[in-house]
Amino acid sequence: MKKIFALLAVLAMTLGVNAQNRPGAGKDYNRVEIYYAPMFVDNFNTRSNRFNNWSTSSMTAHGFKAGYTHGFHLSKKWPMFIEAGANLQYNHKTHEDAEFDEDGNLYDVSVKYLRLNIPVAFTWRFAVGSKKLWKISPYTGFNFGINLLYKANDRNMFKFVEEYGSIVGYTDDDYSAERFQFGLIEGVNFTYKCWNFGLNYVIDLMPMEKSKTLGINNYSGTFAIGVGYEF
Repeated sequence: MKKIFALLAVLAMTLGVNAQNRPGAGKDYNRVEIYYAPMFVDNFNTRSNRFNNWSTSSMTAHGFKAGYTHGFHLSKKWPMFIEAGANLQYNHKTHEDAEFDEDGNLYDVSVKYLRLNIPVAFTWRFAVGSKKLWKISPYTGFNFGINLLYKANDRNMFKFVEEYGSIVGYTDDDYSAERFQFGLIEGVNFTYKCWNFGLNYVIDLMPMEKSKTLGINNYSGTFAIGVGYEF
């Protein structure tokens, strides 16, 4: 037991020295950033209580997101921060539906999404290198989303387009397209001086669409990789 306490004391002293020597500990920061951010949509079968086969039911919508983040310091000694911000995310997908209509035409379906994300996460910023110019910042937290646009159109082989307006917030006895999202965010930032390279993944815990007739709830997740400028 004494050895364990001694080890913990040494670890605490080591972290303390690192925090005190790390430039920026105890100081807020700002960051503007842009990401390549494909969205993955998969459907959950409420009747079998499992996700359907990934290869046949999933969809990838390519896109990007851009926004602003502020880091609030939690301690003057330890490099602990709460990051909060907002970003706009746009995704677009055009794909061929596997189903033919009654006239034998194959439809090309276009889908557009626009969402406002409000991530809030805890991060620990590790200083790396003798000059402490590099920072590695893993983080975890929550993402609050507001769906602003969900739009689709069908185009058949003769280029005839049937347009559907945005269905965000639409609901009836069978179908609903949700306006609000809530999920988890996990990621890591690598910062050199004022330049930032980041990776993160957001997984929604609330479905974006529900259909009682089909017994399907659609869930989305977004992987993002991008760059930013910190000041």
